[in-house]
Amino acid sequence: MDAPEQETESVLTVDDVNAAVHVYTRHFGYLVEMIGPADAPVEAVLRRGDRLIRLESNQQGPDRPLNQPGSGETHSNPIISRGGDNAAWTAGRAGMEYRDLVPGRLDGALIASQIRIPVGGDVEDYIHYHKLQFQLIYCLAGAIKLVYEDQGESFWMRPGDAVLQPPEIRHRVLEAEPGSEVIEVAAPSGHETWADNEIHLPTGRLIPSRKFGGQSFARRNSADGTPVYGIFGGFEAMDLGISAASGGAASVFQLRSTEDNANFGSAGVNQRHTFYYVLNGRLKGEFNGSGEHSLTAGDSIMIPPKTNYNLVANANVSILCVMT
Repeated sequence: MDAPEQETESVLTVDDVNAAVHVYTRHFGYLVEMIGPADAPVEAVLRRGDRLIRLESNQQGPDRPLNQPGSGETHSNPIISRGGDNAAWTAGRAGMEYRDLVPGRLDGALIASQIRIPVGGDVEDYIHYHKLQFQLIYCLAGAIKLVYEDQGESFWMRPGDAVLQPPEIRHRVLEAEPGSEVIEVAAPSGHETWADNEIHLPTGRLIPSRKFGGQSFARRNSADGTPVYGIFGGFEAMDLGISAASGGAASVFQLRSTEDNANFGSAGVNQRHTFYYVLNGRLKGEFNGSGEHSLTAGDSIMIPPKTNYNLVANANVSILCVMT
């Protein structure tokens, strides 16, 4: 009996992992096995038969190995990220562009990104999964067609829709309208993305109760008219149904001010990191007595636990709120 062939692995150091992945998959027939982080890859594993290539960036990468969560204690002050024409975008996985909304990433504990797909049509994605603890996708603009393991047929995400992607659920981005955008919040920041070249999606099954890493898939369709959950000061809050599905890993709300000078905040007793992204309108915030900051559509702010803050807005300002 012949001995089984042994896998061989080559390690290559490259300037641009994304560009190298494109060359090896497009021109040499390799398939992606792993890439990470998705927003600015510094490492990838490619396969062709029994041959593996590990690509490693020679640029400065994350401060910790992939999939290793940080303490989240590096930042004691709010982190404001400004949108607009001067926002910095970088090339990420599968032809998508990323904007980092939490520079420093809370010592590796969490990442929040704005992701856009500039070109419409089919997306150069593959069936994959993420090794992480929590991942939320919220659609800002356009429309994106997705398919998930054991969650029925593919569907389109549109503005106001949200999805909880539980750990290691297989999924794929199929199509997108030009200029589609989402907000992604995930932990830890430096997680791995693995391809699954064996499974086929859709699986032909609909199992809403299936658990992935102790969490359930959850989809909030804005067309369903989710009822108001409660009131935060002068804001109404729509619960997007993430808390129960994630096992309490995060709570997600869409807030809308119902009156001029609507305000809410915390007297420093909040125990979670709270991420706000301004969907439309303008508001003002004061944090730990450091003075007033103006925020407008496209701006975001990450507020650490035990921060004393207050937000004030005129009527009909909308904000995405993620408490992790």
